[in-house]
Amino acid sequence: MSAVEGREVTPLSIEAWHELLADVEYVDAVEAMKEHYRAESRRLWPSDIRRATVDDFGRDEWMHRA
Repeated sequence: MSAVEGREVTPLSIEAWHELLADVEYVDAVEAMKEHYRAESRRLWPSDIRRATVDDFGRDEWMHRA
């Protein structure tokens, strides 16, 4: 993410994101990030990852969507 948008990653920001995304699998979060930057030019936020994974689809649907 930092390489794409130039955001500074600090220990504090890592901790905050981790707390907000603790229930999201790493591979799912990475895929959500890739999809976000393929379609969006704005910064990615934890809510974007949640929306793309557990919130909108639920865990089972996210893993099986096309």
